[in-house]
Amino acid sequence: MLGYKVIVCDARPVFATKARFPQADSVENEWPDQLMEKLGTSLGPRDAVCALNP
Repeated sequence: MLGYKVIVCDARPVFATKARFPQADSVENEWPDQLMEKLGTSLGPRDAVCALNP
């Protein structure tokens, strides 16, 4: 999507599903901090985060 790798991350499996986000590169059912540690990465100046709150 626009040249970005899109990762959807939500620890609640009912919300983060491939069916709900079919265009995402990956859908992860983990807390964001745990996912970043698992991926062995951190956010850089060319990264973007979109946080949704109902």
